Amino acid sequence: MEEKAEDNQSQSSDKSASSASSSSDSASGSNPSKLNATTDKIIGDVKKFQTMSLAGIGMVIAFILFSFIDAFTLSWWIMLPLAGGSTFLLYRQHAETKGFEKKVCFYALITLLVFVVGRDIRVTARLAQVADYADTMKDAVKASMEKLPKN
Repeated sequence: MEEKAEDNQSQSSDKSASSASSSSDSASGSNPSKLNATTDKIIGDVKKFQTMSLAGIGMVIAFILFSFIDAFTLSWWIMLPLAGGSTFLLYRQHAETKGFEKKVCFYALITLLVFVVGRDIRVTARLAQVADYADTMKDAVKASMEKLPKN
């Protein structure tokens, strides 16, 4: 009889300890099983994307990576076709798909727009610096030409 009472007490203490630990996990907001389930669902949805959507998203990622390279030829000969192609693909897929893929296409278009405007601002500022430098050199050449003796 005493053994049964001890077993019941140990089981009740185990239950209270496990319920306390589960309440502390839910209070802190870290539930690994829910996180893994959400991650698996997102990965499963991405695997179902159409090829056009994946190509458009890949082009947006390439555009973002190329945005950090400072070169005029890169900006005009590679960046603009990337932006145009990815815009075409993502806009077309946004019209044809639904659900999570449609949201991803929309946010990829918004991200592309932000990076295109940012890149344009950087290129315009650089062109303004080049124009200012050219004006400075032009004035310096005029000043040095005036100092030369005339024959």
